[in-house]
Amino acid sequence: MINYKLWYTSDNKLLSVGERVKILIQLISLFRALAAFVFILYHGYLSEIISTCLILTALFSDLLDGYLAKKYKLESTGGQLLDLFSDKYLNFIAIIYLILADLPLLPLVLVLTKEIFVLSFRSLKINNQFIISTNRVVGGCFTAFLFLILTLQINKLLLKYLPVGVLFLGITNLFYLIYKIMTNRKLLRDVFKNNL
Repeated sequence: MINYKLWYTSDNKLLSVGERVKILIQLISLFRALAAFVFILYHGYLSEIISTCLILTALFSDLLDGYLAKKYKLESTGGQLLDLFSDKYLNFIAIIYLILADLPLLPLVLVLTKEIFVLSFRSLKINNQFIISTNRVVGGCFTAFLFLILTLQINKLLLKYLPVGVLFLGITNLFYLIYKIMTNRKLLRDVFKNNL
């Protein structure tokens, strides 16, 4: 049952549509993190269909909360932080699952390294400019391929080809990491020169 008190202020006034949509967006982002947690917590106990549905629903929720935030112009620092946390948490859980499934470790560590690097430096700004900018299309392609591999692993499909897919994912993430370092080397040099 829905707790309708969520939609009211402390003095029992109904929140505006924008405020209610903002709460909905944050709940969708929280759902993504919760879905990832449930997926890994009950790993091995859930059927392949339930696990796949849980992961695909979590991925869809990422598209949905981003769409709603842009449509209603409700992008906020808190919402961006929650969305970023949920995205990275879901990616890390996927990588942990693939490691537990005995897929090649080194390419998955490369994916984790790229994720941590981009996440760490993405949060820093110099002169109101992000040190590392992100490309949503490239990031979306990496995420889609990671979750394609995850879905195939969960459903035990094309298992003999998955190590090749993981290797490809690791190599492309390594090249992306090198590209990000090289294209931002001046800013990175300034960060370390001025702060060490």
